[in-house]
Amino acid sequence: MRGISLLRARWLPIFCLVLISLFSGAQAVSAGTPGTMPEFSISGLWISPEQAGIGQTVSISAIVRESVNVSGFYEATLKINGVIEGTKKISVPPAGSEQIVFNISKKEAGTYSVDLDGLKGEFIVTAGKTTAGAPTSGAPASGSSGSSFPVVPVVIGAVAVLLLAGLLVFYLNKKRAR
Repeated sequence: MRGISLLRARWLPIFCLVLISLFSGAQAVSAGTPGTMPEFSISGLWISPEQAGIGQTVSISAIVRESVNVSGFYEATLKINGVIEGTKKISVPPAGSEQIVFNISKKEAGTYSVDLDGLKGEFIVTAGKTTAGAPTSGAPASGSSGSSFPVVPVVIGAVAVLLLAGLLVFYLNKKRAR
C-alpha cells in the first residue's frame, strides 16, 4: 500500500498540470531565457481584392513574426479610415510566424484607408465590376495558411499522455509481477 501512495503523491501534480495544459489551450514556453517576453513584428500587408463591390468581402491580412524564440499572443488592431474596425488575438510559436486575417465588407462606395498596426494600404468599394487583390507592401510568406492551430501544445500534450500511459502500463505490469 505504501508504494501506491508514494506513486500517487509523486505523479498526481504532474498529471494535473498535463491535463490543465491540454484542456486550457495553454502555450508552453519552449525556448528562450526564463522570463523573456516575446517580441513581435508585423509585415506583408495584403488586401484582396483591392477593388470590391458594395457588400463584397475584402480580406486584409499580414504576417506576424516572433523573434526571440518565445511563444506568445499578438493582438492586432485594424483601423479603417482611422476608426477601429476590429481586433484579433493570435498565438505565435517561438521564432515562428502566423498570418492574421480580417474579413470586412462595406455598404457604401468609396476609397477606404487601412491601418493594420502601422501597415498602411487602401481599397476601393464600387457599385460596379471588381478586380483581384494584390499585395500592398510585400506578398504573404510562402506556406502561410492563416491557421492559428496550436500545434506545439497539442504535440506536447500528446507526448505527455503517451508517457503517462506508458508509466501506467509499466506500473500495472510491475504490480502483477508481485
